[in-house]
Amino acid sequence: MSIRRCARWLRRWLIATVKVGVGFDQYVGQSRNDVRNFVSGGITYKMTREVWLKGEVRQDWMRSTATGVDYNATSFLLGLKLQR
Repeated sequence: MSIRRCARWLRRWLIATVKVGVGFDQYVGQSRNDVRNFVSGGITYKMTREVWLKGEVRQDWMRSTATGVDYNATSFLLGLKLQR
């Protein structure tokens, strides 16, 4: 899978991130080929040096030459990072 990532500091305590990826699957001995794509956007809020709040929204797509296996998925992720 090929992934591109871009992060931008909006403020010293606020970081925006965008990721885009694509992947290809070929099944040996079958005529099935899959193409997977995703795009996501995230934000990190540094509350203190030790506590970060992270959120991300991700959209995934998979298209296949096989019947009935295509899908779309949306994911919402929320996390808390504690470090010392």
